[in-house]
Amino acid sequence: FRRREAAVREREEQLEREREQQRQQEEEARNYPLQPYQEAANWQGSVNIGLVGNAGVGKSMLMNAIRHIARDHPEWAPVGVNETTMAPKMYAFPGEPRARLWDLPGAGTAAFPRETYIRNMGLRYFDAVINVCAGRFTETETMIQNELRSYNVPFFAVRNKVDLDIENNLDDNGISAQDTKRTIAADLRERGVIDPYLINAKKRAEHDFEKLERDVIAAIRANRRV
Repeated sequence: FRRREAAVREREEQLEREREQQRQQEEEARNYPLQPYQEAANWQGSVNIGLVGNAGVGKSMLMNAIRHIARDHPEWAPVGVNETTMAPKMYAFPGEPRARLWDLPGAGTAAFPRETYIRNMGLRYFDAVINVCAGRFTETETMIQNELRSYNVPFFAVRNKVDLDIENNLDDNGISAQDTKRTIAADLRERGVIDPYLINAKKRAEHDFEKLERDVIAAIRANRRV
């Protein structure tokens, strides 16, 4: 009889833990829902890849490069020295009819402060994310990376404009291009980036750009669902 009582009590405690977990999940969903732009975009019926990062790191140029879009093409994503992406903008991915690439506003600006950026962009709901930096890997990229990992969202950590780092290190310190790239990759790995991509979005044939392109296409075809 005592064993039966203990078994019943254990089962009741297990049910209570499950109910509490369900309540937490519901609360989390309420606090972090799909964003309006996602709800309006047939989100669940497509594969969505987001480009994120601080303002000015070259996300829009990368958006053009990865789609092989020239400046005179009507689908050219605007680029400039000032912030050019002021709202999430969707672009088709050539050759992948169900895939959409999203050029997201830069984080860490007055319009899109870092503290609310992740939720306001709905990052947990993307099928994969390209997390772009230029120069050092900042707190913003680290914050985004940690969020994506917590929700098991595949992501690609990209160091753009690497040619500037190579040129500066050669001029200032006489360090070769390969040694500079090894140093950058090692620094990123110390910051938790397992497989960094070093690129110049203006030069698709150089550095890790072609590998990035192949891996993004593979992620699209894997068609992860949230």
